[in-house]
Amino acid sequence: MKKGKVFGIILLILLLLAGGVFAAYKLMDPHNGTIRSAEPSRPVEDVLTFEQAREDLDRMVQLIAEKHYATIDGLPSALQSQYDREIGELQSMQAITVLDVWGAADRIANKLNDAHTVLGYSYGSDENMKYADMDLTVADDGSAQIEIEGISYPVTAVNGVPIETLFNKASGMLSYENKYRLAEQFETHLHLPEFLAVLGADYKKDRITVAYKNTGGQVQDAVFLCKSSADPVEVREPIRYTIDEQTNTALLTIDSCQYDEYYRSTLREFFTQVKEKKIAHVILDLRENGGGNSQCANEFLRYLDIDSYKDYGSRTRYSFLHFSTDPGITANKRAAELTFQGKLYLLTSRKTFSSAVMFAALLYDNQLATVIGEPAGNAPSCYGDVLTYQLPNSKLTFSTTYKYFIRPDAQNTADTILPGYVTSSEEALDKAYELIGD
Repeated sequence: MKKGKVFGIILLILLLLAGGVFAAYKLMDPHNGTIRSAEPSRPVEDVLTFEQAREDLDRMVQLIAEKHYATIDGLPSALQSQYDREIGELQSMQAITVLDVWGAADRIANKLNDAHTVLGYSYGSDENMKYADMDLTVADDGSAQIEIEGISYPVTAVNGVPIETLFNKASGMLSYENKYRLAEQFETHLHLPEFLAVLGADYKKDRITVAYKNTGGQVQDAVFLCKSSADPVEVREPIRYTIDEQTNTALLTIDSCQYDEYYRSTLREFFTQVKEKKIAHVILDLRENGGGNSQCANEFLRYLDIDSYKDYGSRTRYSFLHFSTDPGITANKRAAELTFQGKLYLLTSRKTFSSAVMFAALLYDNQLATVIGEPAGNAPSCYGDVLTYQLPNSKLTFSTTYKYFIRPDAQNTADTILPGYVTSSEEALDKAYELIGD
């Protein structure tokens, strides 16, 4: 056989093998079937057949079984049992609404104990999403306060349902890893008519009624009209800073972990100013940070005076395969000319979530910062890397994960970052300045 012909056959075999490997990779790619944008969910009052409702729940459970790291060896028994109960309940109903499917799916997802595995409602546009503009806050134990004309009153009910009942339902429906995330999410739900309806309250898309005890101990109602989330709001950059030379302090606020050129250049600009002005105290504010890209934390560490640091490990699932890296030591690619050698303070709240908690854990586990504020909103060792889908009939959105991240201090199994100085979120910055002044 001529050499050219042999070469051609070998090349063909290699191409076929490469094609097979690529095809196998695509089949196992966890992002298969995910969506970039969602079509509007069906109105919550819409009626579905039992077959349609079951198809939606089956699709969600199938995705969890195929993608989630916790289900490599099969569905957890608690999740399977909840699924069986929900199917039985739906089958007994004379009329099944989108709201019923939503509640059933929530209760199933709740059993994973993964704050990133959640159901959502797609409004189609900001104009269609309505919320009640009220100053209602929820404590970690589920009790609520409403502020009216500068005075706070204890809430007794929302849309006719006792606040204790709503909170108990939320604890079995929402996805969370600690009580701080549960309280924060419950507070958000109480402002939104559709989400409130999932918890069993009356659905009134244009208003929310809050019952509270006045100063005389009598219960009275306050009605809050819902407005569009498209209404103008203050737009702030996701990363911004101020420098106070008088107190020798610089405040860096990061509201979202958006790892891009703007983030990197702003970070460099900030530490350039810190260096030039010989600032001794830096306050990093992650109180409003709901996560994003975890590389933001590693970029920040480049400006600290450390040669290396303990880093995260991970467990990643690709269909029936999974890969592991243990927490270990990472060499710090320092921005040597801008290295900060002063004191670092970190502000957290229960809104600090996902990659922002990983950010906080890197600083906490490496003993690089004094933490002030509220405990963070999810566990430092947690599931992550979100995949988003849309259920076929209700058109509810559904997100789950395919990785598990292990904090640098793997022996620490706490479900939050507990600050060294626990304060309310509102008082955290003042506490930092108080410590700096001492």
